[in-house]
Amino acid sequence: MNKICSIIVLCMMLMCKSTDVFEHIRNDTYDHIIRGTYEGSAQYIRDGGAFASLIADFRHRVETNTDVLPHIVHTFFPIAEQLTFRYKFTAHDAEAQCLVLRYFARIPEHRLFAGYQIQFVFDIPTEQLIGVYTAEVPLE
Repeated sequence: MNKICSIIVLCMMLMCKSTDVFEHIRNDTYDHIIRGTYEGSAQYIRDGGAFASLIADFRHRVETNTDVLPHIVHTFFPIAEQLTFRYKFTAHDAEAQCLVLRYFARIPEHRLFAGYQIQFVFDIPTEQLIGVYTAEVPLE
């Protein structure tokens, strides 16, 4: 009986998902947050194209963890404002086989910057978050 219980517990442990990447971001244990902008050759995707369902899944992952977005920006920038991020678009980098989801938070009445952007880079084959980029967006 103990052997069966041990096997069941082991199977449950193997099936359980490891700590979520967004939990690592909250705990400052995610090493792939970069100050700057994604520099791959990503092209804007209109209406999601062939990746519509994958984009919806990635957006759901980000948008159910919106508390991490200001945390990401605070990693590099001293911010006093309350930031509200909105999804802007997705781009596809065919060479790197990834999708880049861009979120933006406006800073009202700032002299130099329109706001902050965060780009979440998801690997298409593994469907895993592989990088996060954040940058100030200058006024144009």
